[in-house]
Amino acid sequence: MKPGAKPAEALATRARSSVNYSYFTIRLTRSRIEKGLIAVPKQLSDMFPDENSEITIYSGLSGEPEIKKYSSFRSTTKENRIGGMSRWFTERGVKAGDEVVVQVLDKERHIYRIIPEEGFITRTRELEKKLDNAEKEKTAFQRISDIADWTRTTRKMASLGEFRRIVEQESLTKRQYVRKNSNSSREGVPHHLRALLEEIYQGHCQVCDFTFFKRDGRPYFEIHHINPVYGHHPKNLVLVCANCHRQFEYSDVHPYFNPDRWLTRVSFNDRKFSVKQACLQIKYQPVKHVFT
Repeated sequence: MKPGAKPAEALATRARSSVNYSYFTIRLTRSRIEKGLIAVPKQLSDMFPDENSEITIYSGLSGEPEIKKYSSFRSTTKENRIGGMSRWFTERGVKAGDEVVVQVLDKERHIYRIIPEEGFITRTRELEKKLDNAEKEKTAFQRISDIADWTRTTRKMASLGEFRRIVEQESLTKRQYVRKNSNSSREGVPHHLRALLEEIYQGHCQVCDFTFFKRDGRPYFEIHHINPVYGHHPKNLVLVCANCHRQFEYSDVHPYFNPDRWLTRVSFNDRKFSVKQACLQIKYQPVKHVFT
């Protein structure tokens, strides 16, 4: 490097996230691994202390946090560094080219989580599986909270991410057997889907926006199956108030679908309504930002 030249800033590339959440990784180099440190790109400086400091690192799924020394690019090192990582690298078999996910747990108290990207993805999928298998709505809500905490997002965005995941995983195909009155909200919509719909729409009817709170403080809503033969596929479910549900079942109904088979409009006895679909209205493409 020529005298007076500034060190080159880390380059960030964008890639499609393998989970339905955005996150960033730092790609480790051989020289940094040998020195037992993680070089934090200058673009991420706002996430860390302004001056040299001690920071708290959670470096796995469980266990006690560790105190690490952090040096700011404003110091003599001229770069942001997290030191004392040699044992962490060795225990996890980290090698040059591997990527680690860095998360801010509490910026004011300088608390962070660092985990190999593979471990981050594996844990995310484990939590999603637990959500899918929730045996009670209360459990499903807790699983949503767990996912939101792990991915560092809001409960609503976590719910939307999981809803999208289920849409992408399941095909909209007809089932062979349909029970009597299967378009009723009492068909037994899986707990995780009921919880996700409640979180996304907060109990507001997707057709008319009406809702009210029950004595327990939760919003009242029902879930309508647009076409009974398609079962519990997310595109076949609409969160509705009792009045709109009865209209779906007893009025002259004309549904309108977009090319992706989302219900976007419906008419009850020639009265037309737009149908809110969060997956269409909230534009969100999760990406992975890779810093090298």
